[in-house]
Amino acid sequence: MNFIQKLYYSDKPIVLTNNLDACITADPVVGSYKIYHGFNAVNLSDALDFLQDKKQPGVIIEEHSSDALMAHLGDFFKIIHAGGGVVYNAYGELLMIFRRGKWDLAKGKLDEGETIEECSLREVQEETGVQELVLGDFLSETWHLYNDRGRNLVKHTTWYRMSSTDERPLKPQAEEDIMEARWVKPGDLKPFMNNTYKAIQDVLITAGMKW
Repeated sequence: MNFIQKLYYSDKPIVLTNNLDACITADPVVGSYKIYHGFNAVNLSDALDFLQDKKQPGVIIEEHSSDALMAHLGDFFKIIHAGGGVVYNAYGELLMIFRRGKWDLAKGKLDEGETIEECSLREVQEETGVQELVLGDFLSETWHLYNDRGRNLVKHTTWYRMSSTDERPLKPQAEEDIMEARWVKPGDLKPFMNNTYKAIQDVLITAGMKW
């Protein structure tokens, strides 16, 4: 079975795959990425250095065992689990937040003792103030590689569709640096997508959104 998983580092993709040819056939854009054979510490370090160059669009790391690809993530990084939501209201509008200069979707870290579904609902409610929130189907997963005070971390976010009939004003969570929470009409998405993260674009494409 062909395996393709994207990690994002500085908003650039690190594509993990067990079949390079199939990966490029599925998405010809990645054919321009730098290719590494073997998911090991040396290749990963070089890939991260390579992506520091703003001109470089991404890298591919091929490892013939898909199980080894995901196992190595835990070898190289501490994995932080998080949950988030693609939330629609009764008018079909999408709930977005503005944080640290980018439009984003509400999400946050898993607390001890809660399920990922509970986490996703809680974080959306806390970050936006939306109530009457109903959990829908699992949508997708994203992986975000970053450095926090010298530690290499991977945030693994599980995304769910959600809905709400709440028409009260939204309350962005200022202590989480959220400046605004807004319902966005699908036809108005383009300027928001021009100022968001590629991983968020991936989530919304999976959700069937177009702009």
